[in-house]
Amino acid sequence: MPPKTKKELEAEALRLAEEQRLREEEERKRKEEERKKYEVKTLDTGLECIFTDYYVTECFENSNDPRQFTKEYLQSYYFRDNNYSQNFREIDWITLIEYTLYNLNFAKNELNLTNQQAKIFINIMFDVLRLNDLKYTTFTLPKTQNERGEEVDLEEKEREKYISSKVRLQGQKTKQKDFEHLKNLLINHSVDQPPNKLKFFTSDQLQQMFIYANNSYFAHYNLYSYIQRKEQRQVDIFQTVYVDQMVDIPPLEQGLFVPIDKKDEEQLERERRQFLQQQLEEEQALEALKRKQEEQGQEEEEEPLDPIALEIIREKVKETEQIMQQKLIDRQNALNEKLQELDKPKKPVKK
Repeated sequence: MPPKTKKELEAEALRLAEEQRLREEEERKRKEEERKKYEVKTLDTGLECIFTDYYVTECFENSNDPRQFTKEYLQSYYFRDNNYSQNFREIDWITLIEYTLYNLNFAKNELNLTNQQAKIFINIMFDVLRLNDLKYTTFTLPKTQNERGEEVDLEEKEREKYISSKVRLQGQKTKQKDFEHLKNLLINHSVDQPPNKLKFFTSDQLQQMFIYANNSYFAHYNLYSYIQRKEQRQVDIFQTVYVDQMVDIPPLEQGLFVPIDKKDEEQLERERRQFLQQQLEEEQALEALKRKQEEQGQEEEEEPLDPIALEIIREKVKETEQIMQQKLIDRQNALNEKLQELDKPKKPVKK
């Protein structure tokens, strides 16, 4: 193949450069579109919308795991850009995610709000939650020196201790401040007085939101405060469980075969029939005894007997029943013993 001319090389270089430019342009547009999904916008009312229309649509309508989606959504841009993740423990993440999903469920399922209204409502509730909460502040963790005098990051325990001193032990959240903040936010978004006040909710919706907030967030305010301030200890509990190993059952082919003599088999069958016949006779005797008792009872109704004689008859009947039942049990035991003797292997006869 002949070498390419200078003109051909220049044309190929231009083509490759154009392809590279187009790829970079597509990547830039893709990132821009992705960024718009998470872009935090501030309304004219001053409300910062951390949760966007994209979040409401995807989380409520399309996501199979809303909890995981909510955490990934917050970590993607808002928490990452503001370096908030270092301030959050696992219990803080759980609280925030459940709180947000609970509010979204109320907005969509209870109030039947539109996606835009639901977005405004969950951002209002989020703004109340983070009010005077120092977890939502950006600060730089100090460095420490190792044995060689080099600056390194704090260890996990030291980092948690430092964050606790800065974040959890200096909070200024109060129930009264949160309620006043919620009231101002809801009113500012329920009155049509632009630009500082825009109407997104009706008066009926506003009333239901106040009732909901009072029965949910403010009803459990002490619990939220406890989670915020209380240090969460991680306790590892180990317990050894001993399980007995089951004894292996040998296969049936290893068992001993003991044939039953034909005479013994016939004798066993005769005894079995005899036992069944005796059992049948005893049942018939019991039935006859019961009928006799019923007849005696009818006679007593017609002509009452002497109480002493009646008591003697009852004792005799009871005694007879006990004797017959005991005989039945004894015969059953005797038959079982006979069967066990027949099942035992016979000893060989020495000649």
